[in-house]
Amino acid sequence: CASSCTILRVIQAPTSRIHDWVTTTLPMSSAWRQTRLLSVETDDTSEGGGTAEFVSWLGYALIVFSARALGPVFPRFGLPLITGYLIVGAIAGPYLVHLLTTTDVGRLSIVTDFALAFIAFSAGAELYMPELRKTIKRIAYATTTICLISFAITVVGSVGLMGPGTGILPYLEDLSPQCRTAVSTVIGSIMMARSPASAIAVIKELKAHGPFVSSTLGITVLGDLFVLVAFSITVSLASISCKGGEFSGGVIGLTIGVGIIASILLGAVIGLLLIAMMIPKNKYFHFVILPFGLAIFVGCKELKAWTEESGQTIVGFEPLLMTITAGFVCGNYSKHLNHFHTVLSSSGPHVFLLFFTYVGLTLNLPVILESLGFAIIITILRAVSIFIGAVLGLYAAGSRPIQSKFNMNMWMTLLTQAGVSLV
Repeated sequence: CASSCTILRVIQAPTSRIHDWVTTTLPMSSAWRQTRLLSVETDDTSEGGGTAEFVSWLGYALIVFSARALGPVFPRFGLPLITGYLIVGAIAGPYLVHLLTTTDVGRLSIVTDFALAFIAFSAGAELYMPELRKTIKRIAYATTTICLISFAITVVGSVGLMGPGTGILPYLEDLSPQCRTAVSTVIGSIMMARSPASAIAVIKELKAHGPFVSSTLGITVLGDLFVLVAFSITVSLASISCKGGEFSGGVIGLTIGVGIIASILLGAVIGLLLIAMMIPKNKYFHFVILPFGLAIFVGCKELKAWTEESGQTIVGFEPLLMTITAGFVCGNYSKHLNHFHTVLSSSGPHVFLLFFTYVGLTLNLPVILESLGFAIIITILRAVSIFIGAVLGLYAAGSRPIQSKFNMNMWMTLLTQAGVSLV
């Protein structure tokens, strides 16, 4: 009877969620589609303007409500909550149900900046110094081995998959061997990236803490530093091999000097501002860090765009590194640390809902299907390389025995990919 009741509860909970969605959100979505058709007849929404923006945001709001209703079904089947948000967004997006068009989704890009700022603050705050001191050796060794092995294996695999006659990536087979190799190194550098957003979302959902969590976040953040340097180098090499360009040492210098060092230093200053924002007793004032984080991302983008348009040397600060550093400073050195964590913990579920639903909307399903064979093979190679790199790196750092759960399970926390690799 006990087992039967348990099974019944597992079945009833998702059924109840789906019933609520069918009876509330689905009719709202249908009404919205009719409203959208009427607005298209009376106003060309593809041209932009106030009406177009309103329609896009209204459609997005309805999809978010759907994700909020259906998302909790997925944890019942052992999947993270954010997986439900991603799937709902992908289904409702431009390629299946068509509740929003690609133009609509493009108008909502500010959601990414808003959410990434929050997630970066959270990632920095989770890097708690007392725990970090105990795991810094593990983090350094594991990150180095994972990045080097991931780069080597995915480059070799990409070169083989791009070769003439494979039919996996036919649009790249006509490139010269040197160019294909250079493109493979760019892919290899991207494959080193992790996803702070996904890691933080799962950690918050599970309320996880401890050395294992600190190591995961440390490897994730440090890995992005490797990616920034490797990507700038491989892109310069690809420009030489494929376009006959010149190797740009200046770009690499700017990446290291501005993209990394200056961004970290500026992030420390921003962290001091976050500490000041936590001082007032009014708890609602503390939430000003959310629009403040958005302003940092938008400001960095505008600065980069301005330098590009003016023909000057492109200055590209890394807002992700800046906000992670700021969160680290505030999370470790503020006397009002509880205020900071209260803002992060109370805002987290809502931000993750908005962000991962939007990410689902942005998934280009036709392109994914077209490159599915290549993606599956590269994903497998990347997973194998992360496993080998994590086990060897942690063992070299003194984590014994080699078959310990800590060593054998770490690689699974590092499989997600986004953040820097999507920039």
